[in-house]
Amino acid sequence: MTGLAFYYEGFMSTLLDGHHRATAAYIENKSINCLTIIKVAGYGFSQGKQKPDQLYAGGEKYDFKLFKNPDRIYKYLDKIFNLRKSQLSVEEVEKILNDCRNVWKQVDVPRENKFGKRTYPDYLSIGFSDMAGDVSDERINEVMARRDEDADFELEMIFKKLQLQEPAKAFELAKRIANDANWRVLQEETFRYLASIDSEEVEDKFIKYLVDNDHDTKDLCRKIADEYLNNRNQ
Repeated sequence: MTGLAFYYEGFMSTLLDGHHRATAAYIENKSINCLTIIKVAGYGFSQGKQKPDQLYAGGEKYDFKLFKNPDRIYKYLDKIFNLRKSQLSVEEVEKILNDCRNVWKQVDVPRENKFGKRTYPDYLSIGFSDMAGDVSDERINEVMARRDEDADFELEMIFKKLQLQEPAKAFELAKRIANDANWRVLQEETFRYLASIDSEEVEDKFIKYLVDNDHDTKDLCRKIADEYLNNRNQ
């Protein structure tokens, strides 16, 4: 199953085609591959080269040799980028400053952790956050002490609400769930959330998990940890 997507920024892409396939995959807790259209951001030279032989798109570098007609690509890119060379307008500068101010307002998030890489809410997260109700420490402790089927669902709702509204607190709860063997039912979701955070603490947690647990091809948490560590080391 594949979809067609348009790359936007960071980890975000807009799905253009394959919405039903994506929904079915979401219900089954699986992912689908997408053919993604990525906008070229620029081109460059390898050391000692007199002619461009690389292009940059979606945060990645690609060799011109991958394409059938590299000279044609270079001429087109050179023309496009020359047309764009101009000073920023007042409106563009103001927009950049506003974006910066919005980031600076997030003072409640610890600086050593880069929250929000993949925390854009889906419709279930928003729905759960409306149902979660009280997310105080007292409520969390009470729910985790019960350890029944209702508690599983309540803790999941609380966790999703915290992801949307209090990321630092969600991070602490995620670590608590991951370290408690009684909450295996939420461990996969917890690992997915932790994998969205660029942090040495998360890296250490995942390394410990891989060391302490035997290899199991059906262990999705192990796969999440492996992918996170591989991406972080690149």
